[in-house]
Amino acid sequence: MFDRAVEKFGRLDVLVNNAGVDVLKSIEETSLEDFERVFAVNVRGVFLCCKHAIPYFKKQGKGNIINMGSSAGYIGAPFQTVYCASKGAVHQLTKALAVECTAANIKVNAIAPGGVKTAMLEYLTEEFAKRGININSFESMHMGGWCTPEDIAHMALYLASDESRTVHGAALLIDGGLTAA
Repeated sequence: MFDRAVEKFGRLDVLVNNAGVDVLKSIEETSLEDFERVFAVNVRGVFLCCKHAIPYFKKQGKGNIINMGSSAGYIGAPFQTVYCASKGAVHQLTKALAVECTAANIKVNAIAPGGVKTAMLEYLTEEFAKRGININSFESMHMGGWCTPEDIAHMALYLASDESRTVHGAALLIDGGLTAA
């Protein structure tokens, strides 16, 4: 993948690890297969992309990695034990990698969104409703309501730019204050 990107564009400037899956089950309902699938996508995928992008960044003398974390990596959420654990792992991977990559001039950060108006939020809303939990009530706890994909894109653009040159090793919350409560 990275060979093709460099072949087409001449270099690799930014890696955004933005894949993620969730399983909405209690710990008792969660199978080992569920656990492994969530960690494979949310953590192993981030690890592998970083591992294989870093040699290109080192060769160029700089690079920028943005990992997609979640506010769920900071707070517990019912029926999302595995998801919360995986996003906490992404935040720690980000911090450790930032320390490791400083000397190579590779900036590493994460974005930690709260609820974002996407298909995943629709899925979560439906699944929580089956369990008698109305997550739309959490929207009132967000300043400005649920985040939009554009909100996240603006943060990614900031982190990818030189304007954020001193932001390194951070997992920046963009959750409308959800985790402040």
